[in-house]
Amino acid sequence: MKIKQIILLAEKILEILKLYENSTFKEMLDDIHGRLLDKNEKIGKETRHFEMDEVLYAISNMSSRDEIITYLNAYNKTDLTTLSKFANLKVRKEETKGTIIDTIANHYSFIALHDKMANRNKETVTAAQAVQK
Repeated sequence: MKIKQIILLAEKILEILKLYENSTFKEMLDDIHGRLLDKNEKIGKETRHFEMDEVLYAISNMSSRDEIITYLNAYNKTDLTTLSKFANLKVRKEETKGTIIDTIANHYSFIALHDKMANRNKETVTAAQAVQK
């Protein structure tokens, strides 16, 4: 470490010490420690941990591709890559967040479309049946 770096660090330490000029050393350390704990708690709350099963279940129950895209935009690229691997979808690491979201949304929207097509005759009601009801 060069002397210039040590001088810069000493100046920063001096600024901190001036803030706690009328306090004891223990009070200063307790205050700094408390501030660091508060900061870490805030960071922990902002970090979003998710259960992949829950996300996949929610996506599989969504009816439209747009709804899936809106839902997935809340997650970061790393989470989406992990989610796609968990769903057995092949996604390259260099792909953008939007591309990964499109891949997942296309996969699950086509599943929903195929289910609708398979059940289309069950949902169709003829005019004669409607009159009878």
